[in-house]
Amino acid sequence: IFCSSSMPLFDAKAALSLTREKGFDLPFIVVSGSLGEDTALGAMKAGAQDYFLKEDLGPRLHAAIERELRETKQRSQRAEKQQQLMMSDRMASNSTLAAGVAHEINNPLAFVMANIELATVELAKRAAAPGALDDFKDLLDELNDARVGAERIRNIVGDLKIFSRAEEDERDVVDVQSVLESTVRMAASETMHRARVVRNYGMIPPVEANESRLGQVFLNLI
Repeated sequence: IFCSSSMPLFDAKAALSLTREKGFDLPFIVVSGSLGEDTALGAMKAGAQDYFLKEDLGPRLHAAIERELRETKQRSQRAEKQQQLMMSDRMASNSTLAAGVAHEINNPLAFVMANIELATVELAKRAAAPGALDDFKDLLDELNDARVGAERIRNIVGDLKIFSRAEEDERDVVDVQSVLESTVRMAASETMHRARVVRNYGMIPPVEANESRLGQVFLNLI
C-alpha cells in the first residue's frame, strides 16, 4: 500500500490503522511531498514499513518494494509452518488421548464380554432343558442383544486404536476396504444427519501403507 502522508479528512496514520484493523498483512509505505522527521518517525512507530519523498521515487523505492514483498512472503511461510506445527501437535495430542481412552475401555469391556458369553452359554443350556421356562428364552434374547452392543463397542475401540497410531511411521500390508469401513464408522456421527453413505467397493489388492495415516486421509475426505 502506498499512502500519502496527508489527505483531506484522512492521513497515513488513519489509513495504516484501518489496514491493520482489517487484518491485512501488507507492506505500507508512506509517500509525502515534504515529510518531516517527526512525521516519518511517527509513521514508522505506527507500523509503516518505509517512507519516501515524492521526489525520491526511484531505484531505492524499487528496492524497498522487492524487500517488502520478500519479507511478506517469508512471514506468510512462517505463519503457515506454525499453523502446520500446531495442527501436528493437536493431532498428536488427540492420538495420545484416543489411545488412552481405547486402552481404558478395552480392559473392562473384555471382562463384560466374557461374562456375557458365560451367562449366554449357561442360559442356553437351561433354555434347552425339558420344561424350561419361557423366561429363560427371553433372558437369552436380551443377553444376545447385549452381546451385539458390546461387539459394537469393541469395533469402536478397534477404530480408535487405528487412528491413535498416526504419529507412528510404520508401514504394513493394509486392507483398504477395512480402513474405509473403520473410517465410515468413525465419521458416522457427522454424516448420518446430512448424507447417505453408499458403499461400492471394487476389487482392490492389499497395499503397503501406514494404516492410521491412510485412515486420516479418508476421514478428511468424508
